[in-house]
Amino acid sequence: MPLAHPKATGPTKRQKRSKKKAKADAFRLAVWTRDQGMDRATGQPLFQTAPHMTSRGNCCHLQSKGSTPERRYDVANAVLMSELNHILSDHRGGRVLKLTDPETGDPAIDGNKPIRFTLYTKDGKIMWTRVS
Repeated sequence: MPLAHPKATGPTKRQKRSKKKAKADAFRLAVWTRDQGMDRATGQPLFQTAPHMTSRGNCCHLQSKGSTPERRYDVANAVLMSELNHILSDHRGGRVLKLTDPETGDPAIDGNKPIRFTLYTKDGKIMWTRVS
């Protein structure tokens, strides 16, 4: 008598992937809605598909997904910024965009509250600052 393969229990890989995509889509929609399609750093309107990185919007995590995986889909852990500002906030490129709490100066951890955005040059000079 041939051995029967046990039936798989639980969700399939496709179902898991679909559930993860739905959570990610809901997360992005909530961030775009809360920030009204505007770059929190500059106040400029953003678009989901745009040819330039200055007008293409990204949902940017305040605390990294690697260090706080439980906050991956937490809307309070994200802000909407242009792709360029997202790159600068991750300390890539020649300048640095810092996100801080306007009252304490500590790193920003809640996207539902006001955040101070400050862009610095390589040598530490402030180019601009904005609270939103």
